[in-house]
Amino acid sequence: MAFLTALFPPDLAAAPAGALALGILWALVNCFFGYVLFRVFLVIWGAMAGVLLGAGLVFSLRSVPAAADLLVACGGLAVLLGLTSWFFCRLLFAIVVTVGFCAAGPLVGAASFGPGAWPAWVLTGLGLGLLSFLLMRPMVIVLSALAGGLGAGAYAAALAHGQTRPGAMAMPLWVALGVVLTVAGVIVQARLARRSRSRLRPPDSRRGGSRASRSGGTGVHPRFTHV
Repeated sequence: MAFLTALFPPDLAAAPAGALALGILWALVNCFFGYVLFRVFLVIWGAMAGVLLGAGLVFSLRSVPAAADLLVACGGLAVLLGLTSWFFCRLLFAIVVTVGFCAAGPLVGAASFGPGAWPAWVLTGLGLGLLSFLLMRPMVIVLSALAGGLGAGAYAAALAHGQTRPGAMAMPLWVALGVVLTVAGVIVQARLARRSRSRLRPPDSRRGGSRASRSGGTGVHPRFTHV
């Protein structure tokens, strides 16, 4: 229970009802459509990172930069990182999972298992990053359903119980909704993924055919870009 309490944001119940409702909507989209919209999400986050990186670069060089400098730097890096996120989604996803889990895992684990558990969290993050690269499709489905399900459950629990803190009425509701939504999200995303792949494939590569014909005549599958 201490582990779950550490994951539940302590000030979430104090957020406005409108913000919690938007959080529920966003979490449900991620829970049920995370794989289908995966590349779109990556491009958005990549473009946002490019804007922030461009602004930081310009302000580090000039205390009062011109608007044209900001536009060129932010726009150029946003396009560059957005395209990188699209074409190298597999590699980028593995890096994000590894870095995110290695950075956030010790913080959450310190509140539950003590600061000495950080090597296990780092090794787990490296393992999950490798799995994310090799088994991208199931990892995206499971992680997006888990994050969306738990997020929607947390927002719904905070919205239903107002100022109630974790450990009282909000915690059981959060766990119950999170588990149900996560399982439902995995099932829905798995079915949507099969349908979207069959529709997006070229007509000559849906069934049968040689290895060369399925990969565009070269017999080479792009490991960094294939979803």
